[in-house]
Amino acid sequence: MGRGSEIEKAAQVYAAQRLERDLEYRRLPKRGPVVRIVDRETFEGALNLPKLVSEDTQVASVRYNPISGEIHNPFWREVKVQQDGQRRYLLSSADFVQFLTGRERKLDLENLPERPVRRLTMKQCPDIETAIRQAYHVEQRYLGEETEQLDVIWGQINGVWNAVLEGQVNRANLEELSIQTAGVLDEAGLIRARKTAKINISRRLIGVFQKDSLARLNPLVQRIKLRSAFLDAVGLEAFSVLVRRKFAGRVAGVLLMEREITRQALCDANETVGTIIGFGKRGAFVFEGGNPQEGETEGLKLALKGIVRLLTRPRVAPYLPVARAAGIALWGCRPDYVEANRQIIGEETAKVVFDPEFICARDLIRQKRFNEAKALAQTWVNRPIVKVLNQSVIGIDVQSL
Repeated sequence: MGRGSEIEKAAQVYAAQRLERDLEYRRLPKRGPVVRIVDRETFEGALNLPKLVSEDTQVASVRYNPISGEIHNPFWREVKVQQDGQRRYLLSSADFVQFLTGRERKLDLENLPERPVRRLTMKQCPDIETAIRQAYHVEQRYLGEETEQLDVIWGQINGVWNAVLEGQVNRANLEELSIQTAGVLDEAGLIRARKTAKINISRRLIGVFQKDSLARLNPLVQRIKLRSAFLDAVGLEAFSVLVRRKFAGRVAGVLLMEREITRQALCDANETVGTIIGFGKRGAFVFEGGNPQEGETEGLKLALKGIVRLLTRPRVAPYLPVARAAGIALWGCRPDYVEANRQIIGEETAKVVFDPEFICARDLIRQKRFNEAKALAQTWVNRPIVKVLNQSVIGIDVQSL
């Protein structure tokens, strides 16, 4: 018998033995549900970070670091159980913690029943783009389909937004906006009850009517507040169903929705700054060399406050440090938040915006130094936001740009 025949015969024997082992494993009785475990380092570390979706009650939930903006993706992995006679056990069992839910009782990991064991791992990603690519490797088909679906959804939602709020903002067209938005989400399969979504969105939108110091309704300020409330409401309704989906799809869907709402908030903030101050268009009269009219300075401050609210929406890298620095440059920072924000924006940026000589846009406007406020907004808001939005696209290697 030749050498090739011997190798082929050995391969056939190995394949038969492998098949027998697989069949034997499948014949093992599965007494009870899967035993779920996690290593102590993850249990005491990543699982203590806030969930990206606060309403998600599952322990295997996407987490984020509110300082670094890093993402921790959850994945379940089958664990190999050791066998010693009749005893089934885990290697280094003291390093693991068992998840107990419902009627699940604590088990001895040194003497396990004949049940499958799965381990939760939290994969750390430096930013949401990396986290999405990681989810893509888990469920390739899902990401493509979900990206296309979200593009359609947001195109329709923004179309409704622009059409309904094209004229004077009032309670009547907010009701229409709520109904139409809920309809878009319902048709996309992101909500179960159109009526419930409509009520939730309406409640958030109606609450933003507030007159300025001269008892006037400021249309621009209203639109900024409405947009912020609108993004929050749409996100909550979408997340409420995404967390109930199939595990791999749920992770990808949550990440994609977070990314889209974050980018929407940054685009809206940047566009509004451009409208007020005049980047590539004519801005408010005071930024074109005119003298402020009665109440105009107060109106500009209210508009800046609304923009800053949009800039507080980003929670994940690479968007978080850019948005936080922009917000501080526009509005300043409370003393008790300085150290946390220093970690978020980085020491180099912090040295500038926390320098006693640095004056935020709000104070520059109060001092009627409008040209300086315009230059500051372009340096700290317009250019950084445009840059991060252009760089942070799936498929682009940001490091190579």
